[in-house]
Amino acid sequence: MELKEELYRLGREEPEVLLNKMERAGLSEIEMKIVRLRYIECQGFKQIDYIINYSEDGRKKAHTRACNKIIKRFKVSDFLE
Repeated sequence: MELKEELYRLGREEPEVLLNKMERAGLSEIEMKIVRLRYIECQGFKQIDYIINYSEDGRKKAHTRACNKIIKRFKVSDFLE
């Protein structure tokens, strides 16, 4: 299963578990907001850009950094609980 699919699943089924994992991954405040909006609240990227008042490029970079931190911190199997 792809990481993003598993993030969506955890966001729907166990949002507190996902937030806990994100905190342990060491995400910045803006990265946490993007992950929460994207995977727990299921907002599209256009809505996220508007909600956080961030440029599209800035949001893309922050989202990529967040995903990379998650991958570095956890094995994919840690998300497949």
